[in-house]
Amino acid sequence: MPIYLAVVATTIGATVDAAVLGRYDTTALARFTAAMAVFIPAITVVTGAQRGVAPALARAATDPARLRASVRASMWLALAVGAVGAAAVLCTRAVGRLVGAPEKVAQVPAALLVLLAASVLLTAVQATGSAAAIALGRAGLVFRAGLAATGVGIAGTLLLVRGPGPFPELGLVGTGWAMLASTAVYAVLVHFTVARATDLGAAAVRIGRPDPGAVVGLARVGIPLAATVLVKFAVLGVVALAATRQGVDAAAAHTVALSLANLVFAAAVAVGQAVVPHVAQARSPAAAREPVRAGVRVVVAAVVLAGSVVAVFHGPVIGVFTDDPAVADVVVDLLPLVAVAVLADAVQAVAGFGLVGLQRASASFVAFAAGYGVLAVVAVPVTNAGGLEALWAAVAGANAALVLAQSALFARLSARAG
Repeated sequence: MPIYLAVVATTIGATVDAAVLGRYDTTALARFTAAMAVFIPAITVVTGAQRGVAPALARAATDPARLRASVRASMWLALAVGAVGAAAVLCTRAVGRLVGAPEKVAQVPAALLVLLAASVLLTAVQATGSAAAIALGRAGLVFRAGLAATGVGIAGTLLLVRGPGPFPELGLVGTGWAMLASTAVYAVLVHFTVARATDLGAAAVRIGRPDPGAVVGLARVGIPLAATVLVKFAVLGVVALAATRQGVDAAAAHTVALSLANLVFAAAVAVGQAVVPHVAQARSPAAAREPVRAGVRVVVAAVVLAGSVVAVFHGPVIGVFTDDPAVADVVVDLLPLVAVAVLADAVQAVAGFGLVGLQRASASFVAFAAGYGVLAVVAVPVTNAGGLEALWAAVAGANAALVLAQSALFARLSARAG
C-alpha cells in the first residue's frame, strides 16, 4: 500500500502540471508534452534499472558490508543510465524535429531541458534509495518521501508558472524548476531516512569508487527490466497513434481510457515491487512461488474493486477527464475491454516481478518484446478495421498472452530457487 500511494501521488503531481500549463497557455502545454515524450521514457529506464537491483539488495540485507557495496554499485549503475537519459532529454528539440513535430512545438525552452536533465540525474540518486528501502522492507519511507516531494512539486508549479503575488511568472520553465525541486526533495528525504533506519549510515549517499564487476552484475538484471518497460512505453505510443487515426473523439476517449487503466495498474507495480525482495530471499521453490501467488490475489482483488467502482460511478469518474458527451459515450463502451486488459496486465506484471526476484529479468524481456512486438505490428491495421474496440481487444489479447508466458517462465525458473 505505501508503494501504491507513492505511485498515485506522483501521478497526481504530473496531472497538476498538465492542468496548470493547459490553463496558462496552449503552446506551453504542447511544448511540455513534447518534452515529456523524451523525459518520461528516460525516467522510466532509470527507475526500471533500479527496480532490477532490488533482489541483490534484499539478499545483502543481513550483511552490512555487502549491503553497502551493493548500494554503491547500484548508485553507479543508476548514474550511468541517468547520464544517458539526461543526454537524451537535452536532445529533445532534435527528437521533435526528427519525428515531424511543428517547429512551434519543438522549440522547447533550453532552460527547461537543462532542468529536466538535472531531474533525470537526481531521479537516479532517488531511485537507488527507494530500491534500498523497498528491498529492506521500509516501503513506508518511500511513501512519506514521495508525498513530501509531490507537495513541493505541486506548490512549485502553482507558484512559478503564473507567478502570483511576489513570485516570478516563469511559465513553462517554472514547471521545470518545480519538478527539479520535487526530485531533489525526494532524493534527499529517501536517502536520509534510509540511512537513519538502517545500518547504511553515510553509505546511503556516498558512492566511493566504482566496482566494475559489481556494477555489471547488477546491470544484467536492471538493464533488461529497464528495456522491458521501455518496450511497453514505445508500443503503447504506437497504440496511441493508431487511436488518433480514428479522429479527435476517438483519440480523446483512448486517452481517458488509458488514464483510468494507468491509475488501476499502479497497484500492480506497487505489489510487484513488494514481491521482489521475498522472492529474492526465498530458499525453496515453494517459498519463491508463494509471494507471487499472494501478489496475484491482491492485484486481482484491487482491479475487480476498482473496476466495480468505475462501472457503478462511470458518469462522475469519466466526468473528471472530459465533459464531452460523445467522448464519454465512447469511453463507457470501452470499459469492459479496458477492464480485461488491465486485469491481464496486472497479473502478468506480478509474474514478471517474480522473475526479477529470481534475477531472470532477461527472460521477462524476451516474452514482453515478443508479445508487444506483435501488438505494435497489428495495432494500426486492427484499428483501421474495427475501431477502438478492436484496438483495446488487441491490447487485452497481448496482455493475456503475456500472462501465459510470464507465468510459465516463472513456474519453470522458480523450480531452481534456493
